Amino acid sequence: MNLLYQRVLESMEMTTGDSGRRVAKAILKWVSCAMRPLRTEELTGALNLDLGDKYDALEEMTPKLCGQLVAIDKFGNVQIVHETVREYITGDDLQSAFAVSKSQAHTRLAMICLSYLTKSNVLSWIEGIARTRILTPIIQAATNLRAYVKKCDAPNSQELQAIRGATTDLIRVIAKFSDALTAAPASIYIFIPPFCPRTSTLYKAGMRCRTTSLSISGLSYDHWDDRLTCIDLQSDEFTSIAYGDELFAVGTTSGVVTIYHATSCEEHKVLNHGETIRLLQFRPRSDILVSCGLTNVTVWNSRTGAEMYKLPAPFRPIELHFDNDILVVASRRNFLRSWDLNSNATPQANKPWSHSDAETPKPSSLQPCAISFSAGHQKLAVAYVGQPVTIWDLEYDEYYGSCGKMLVNGEISKHPVTSLSFNPNPDIRLLAVSYLDGQLTLLDPFEGEELGSFRANCRALTSSPNGRLHGGVGACETIHIYEFGTLKLLYRIRSSELDIKQLVFSRDNFHFADIRRSQCNIWEPAMLLRETVAGDWGESTSMSVIEATTSEDKIRISTMVLHDQDQVVICGKDNGSVCLHDARTGAFLQTLHRHKCQVRSLTWQGGNHVAMSVDMANRIHASILTKGPGGWASTEFPLQLDCGHAIVQLLRSESTNRFILSARESDYLWDGNGKQIAARPYLEKQGVRLWIEHPLSESHAICFEGEIARILCWEDCSEVSCRQLAVNMAGLQLKSLRRYSSGHKRRMLLELTELNGSSRTRGLYVFDAASFKLENEMPAAKRAEREKAGFNRLIDMDIPAVQAALPSEVNSSLSDPVVGEETTQSYPQQQVTDPLFRPQLMALSRHVSHIIHLSDTGKLVFLDTNSWVSSIDLDGFEKSTPATAPAPAPEAVPGPRSTSPPIQYSRHFFVPHDWYSGTRDIVSAATARDVFFARNGEIAIIKNGMEYYEEVTVGISV
Repeated sequence: MNLLYQRVLESMEMTTGDSGRRVAKAILKWVSCAMRPLRTEELTGALNLDLGDKYDALEEMTPKLCGQLVAIDKFGNVQIVHETVREYITGDDLQSAFAVSKSQAHTRLAMICLSYLTKSNVLSWIEGIARTRILTPIIQAATNLRAYVKKCDAPNSQELQAIRGATTDLIRVIAKFSDALTAAPASIYIFIPPFCPRTSTLYKAGMRCRTTSLSISGLSYDHWDDRLTCIDLQSDEFTSIAYGDELFAVGTTSGVVTIYHATSCEEHKVLNHGETIRLLQFRPRSDILVSCGLTNVTVWNSRTGAEMYKLPAPFRPIELHFDNDILVVASRRNFLRSWDLNSNATPQANKPWSHSDAETPKPSSLQPCAISFSAGHQKLAVAYVGQPVTIWDLEYDEYYGSCGKMLVNGEISKHPVTSLSFNPNPDIRLLAVSYLDGQLTLLDPFEGEELGSFRANCRALTSSPNGRLHGGVGACETIHIYEFGTLKLLYRIRSSELDIKQLVFSRDNFHFADIRRSQCNIWEPAMLLRETVAGDWGESTSMSVIEATTSEDKIRISTMVLHDQDQVVICGKDNGSVCLHDARTGAFLQTLHRHKCQVRSLTWQGGNHVAMSVDMANRIHASILTKGPGGWASTEFPLQLDCGHAIVQLLRSESTNRFILSARESDYLWDGNGKQIAARPYLEKQGVRLWIEHPLSESHAICFEGEIARILCWEDCSEVSCRQLAVNMAGLQLKSLRRYSSGHKRRMLLELTELNGSSRTRGLYVFDAASFKLENEMPAAKRAEREKAGFNRLIDMDIPAVQAALPSEVNSSLSDPVVGEETTQSYPQQQVTDPLFRPQLMALSRHVSHIIHLSDTGKLVFLDTNSWVSSIDLDGFEKSTPATAPAPAPEAVPGPRSTSPPIQYSRHFFVPHDWYSGTRDIVSAATARDVFFARNGEIAIIKNGMEYYEEVTVGISV
């Protein structure tokens, strides 16, 4: 073969000129030294960089220049025809113009790659990988860089420190921005660097190369934080947590179970178990969630929030477990109670276990102090005080044996056990045991062998689903993460918070969470992602130690509004303060007034310069804010009211100097001096109501109650008119109500959300204010007649019943009378008000997660369901469709759907999920150019982000 290859090389020398030989040798160099076959476009780019010229017709050029040594297959891969060709042309003794020196060639290739990567397009390789939608190579690159740094002689040099930081940056980018990268690979240049810490290599690269004008002010964000988010309760405590495949759930002492999305930590569903939650468990690879208290075991559909079964709990349940379709609950009385969920939760016979090998096992009189199931091995490990760890065979329902750490005298220890954890991987036969004396021991319970033991002072043990990691809560509430097979410490978190109750890993092994009193912390260490993807545990010798930051370190912003001149931001905080921040820098300026507890809502009236706030105790404070030559000045208004009900909304009228306090039980009308004028009680709770000033009349306000809109006077809160809204409220409730103008027309945007569920937007409706126009003011005689009927000042006013027939698509669940027995007044016929642009808004609402801002001219700024800040001009709907889209008539026969021209909205920039995760309501605002988010007690101001846009097309079906 060598003679054949020699003749081919000689022929190439004779048939090609100098320029051809130069190109041929470059092709042979790249193809023979590449770690994998190069695609034609990759080799073209490499030759352009190597030779400084452009070569486009590579498919035609390669066979002519390289003879039969290099081939291009039908998939566009360029490669050596046979491995013997590579060996021949890279041989040390080859005397030819086309000989390739391995050392020189690899050096040349490395220099070209480094030269390319140190230019302004330093991030282009990330974009290239993102276009494949498979981001694993980025993690692998970070792992390789980390390995190279470890082999260098000067590990503390500045250059190597930068490379070490880059490895963390790459892993963090995948963890936080994978959705943005796969949706828009070019976002690595524009949107991602500004959201990285200022000390990160990626942030510096973006700023140095000036790839974006987008910038963020107001955040003290200098380093990556391993804590993804913190869910903080105000008046409750966490008792249990569990991860599913795509969701996780937390239970509380009040019996509430809240379900969140595992990736974004966005609230999904809120369930009510009815008693303190002791245990939670997701069934693997299904939507089933089980919550357990002392009395009941409830089986839920975690997707829909529906209760599937309510079952009686055994005495003092201590553990939940799934054996395929069988739900198993372990009792402290040493027996298992189970139900077959595949057969309508049919109860199974109770199965006792024992800590002895008696022929007829009886439940022990001892109570277990720790327990762990092994589904793969069908074993149960149970610890008792004064006994070795018992292993019970679940398959044969018999005593299997005992195990534990070995004492000096060769006996098995009977010291008290604090926690047990089987390795969940069925191929790994290991059990971790933590003892009260501080010893953490690794056992092979099947052989009765002790594999390792040391003093760790751990409790609350847990294992990652893949069986590679093991976690525990150590002394001083320190979280330790170990390699399960060796108990080698890989990661540690120190915390100042006490009483960590539980630690659990996510199903994807990339996160873990802990609950402690009123906090639930979600952690996302770079180590988890790197080690899980790379799979190289041999390199895991370094240990990362961080100091956990609790929510008490920074006072969180619970609500905020923009000053009408966009100079300052008014913020309500969870410590009760109402503060002023600079709208350009986010810096704190001054405190306006203080509540004694968290501020719930905040309003700003520019005409009167009044900021009013409501706290969690339903007290109302107000301040007058003015700007003088010396800066901003605030005067606390002499208004400190105490409403007896939970206030949902505060609406103030600038023209009448009156305001409405809306609670679920009643609505109250007050004057500016703090005097109550009228009250409207609701004898049956109807859910959330929203008030808005009438767009066409300063003397009136409109109250939206589900499918009903009532027009009332600011003078005495008396009702003058009522409208039936052609909207579908089935399973939904009101979320927000805003006004805007379309030319000379006035309109209102109604936003709906899920009833007793996630706060994500579930419906959008636009109404023309002309539909609420008052033809005539109510005459005095009519008003006197209404006052006799019970609508008197300072007298409880019942809400009139609505008897109007509803359109076929409108749910009538909220149209029943909700008044007391004495109410007799009713309206014989109601005007039905149809929303505008029904098909367009129905299609758009599927992509809206949260409305950030609605401008006076109808530009809607929102966070879409993929976490992109987006916008759309609502006026654009009118140019392409008729002004009204009436509801279908009841007698209409369903037919094939017709399609309308699609709509488009603009996608501007991506917001990391952890910016708003763990909170029910996203605290945000926007101006024409900037967008504001409350994050970790600070105001993040994203500047120039609205300048970038990409059109997203949404199809419409009508």
